[in-house]
Amino acid sequence: MQQIKRIKAILESKPFFLLLLPLYVLIRLENIFYGLVSYRFVGNQVLFMILASILMHLISRRITGEKKKSALIAFILMLSWLYAGLLKNYLHEHHRGLFPESYTYFLPTLLVMILVAIAAVLKSRKHFNRTFLFINSLWFIFILIEGISILSKSIQTAIPKEQFYTVNNPRFNIPDTLKPDIYYIIFDSYSSGTMLQKMGFDNHRIEEKLSASGFKMITKGTSNYNLTPFSIGSTLNMQYLEEADTGKKYYLDNYLPAINIVKQNTMFPWLQQNGYRIINHTFFDFPGNHSGIRTHDIWDMGDTYAQHNLGLKVYKDLAWKIGMRPWITIKKMQHDVDLRDAYDDTVYQRLLNSYIDNDASPKFVYAHFFMPHIPTSHDSAGRKIPINNHLTPDEEKKGYWEEILYVNKRIGNISDALIQHSKKPLVIIIQGDHGYRFYDDTKKQDEFPNFFAVYFSSKDYRQVPDTLSNVNLFRAVMNTYFNQQIPFETNKHFFLQYK
Repeated sequence: MQQIKRIKAILESKPFFLLLLPLYVLIRLENIFYGLVSYRFVGNQVLFMILASILMHLISRRITGEKKKSALIAFILMLSWLYAGLLKNYLHEHHRGLFPESYTYFLPTLLVMILVAIAAVLKSRKHFNRTFLFINSLWFIFILIEGISILSKSIQTAIPKEQFYTVNNPRFNIPDTLKPDIYYIIFDSYSSGTMLQKMGFDNHRIEEKLSASGFKMITKGTSNYNLTPFSIGSTLNMQYLEEADTGKKYYLDNYLPAINIVKQNTMFPWLQQNGYRIINHTFFDFPGNHSGIRTHDIWDMGDTYAQHNLGLKVYKDLAWKIGMRPWITIKKMQHDVDLRDAYDDTVYQRLLNSYIDNDASPKFVYAHFFMPHIPTSHDSAGRKIPINNHLTPDEEKKGYWEEILYVNKRIGNISDALIQHSKKPLVIIIQGDHGYRFYDDTKKQDEFPNFFAVYFSSKDYRQVPDTLSNVNLFRAVMNTYFNQQIPFETNKHFFLQYK
């Protein structure tokens, strides 16, 4: 009983909530994006949240001269600073176009509420013991709930998953010498030749080049999803995804968890059980197969944390509203594109040097390039061009085409190197995970046709129809090389709304 009274007295007197506020933000985001947060990309924002809370307390203390009142004023300011951005997002999503979501209304209203709350604290003659107890206890409970949820997720991750998505394939009893090395090579957002022709570009040269090298061009191939994690997740699991919801808009909080569908795919463990090594040249860190290629904050995790910085959010939102990108965003975009290009260069070199690997066991190599996804940064000769934020849609498409011409040179070099140096059965898949992103609701279906080329060293393409879609890709590979009889899924396309 004495211990409880002692804890109660501490909670009534100490402003733990000033540190619990930013701590809760961190734990809450870790819970939402469990296993996905790379803190090297958001460390500065984490530090800012903690320091801002301490600084506001010190300033309030200097002004009021009273410990508890200064702590409560700092709490009011920090609560507004950390959570008003989320409130603004909610109003924008659910009351778009109405006056409550307009900054013209939102900011003055928020300021009035803050001033009224601070005035109430300053005028009060209370000791605020119960107030401290309530706020401290409430935020401890919030953190405890999130902590239990994170612990539950960590336990679930440690338990081997059931084969929820993947087809129930048996172990195949064929010698390693007959198992093909499989190269799965993605060029992000690379549209099909038919779609490029519709956009005014002729891509027949690379198609003819690959066909002459023994590839089969899937002329009517399509992705099943228009967002990368869903497209790749569906492909590697060989199934459509229950998580995909065409009825909602995909913002970061519901987009990023789809990455786990890719990372925890069930095809990789199945291949490993059958003697395959998984070689990862991507920006996904698979369990036991980390990429090792340093890149930028490709999933914009920093923007998620920025929603808890009211000043930064207002600055960025208002800059976009008046038709200009804030200078900090332009600078960051160029930096990110430079890192993205360095990453692509590394992937390219690793693929070209794959033949140096003399391990006798079969391998599955997954390589994922960013190019030619916009914003593009190369001309057709491979020369770097600076990011331009003022391109018209037609100019943006022209830049996309220029980079495709550069990509095609890399595709030719990669395919030649792999075929020339291969000493085993070989499968090469070169495709776009989805097509060009038009940001135009009238062109939704045009985002699915993707570049799609398949090389089987056996030249047995009976299982590879011209209408193959991503979800059936590895069904075709398994049926051809591993004596499986997996039926194909009906081709379906799920347009996921994006911000």
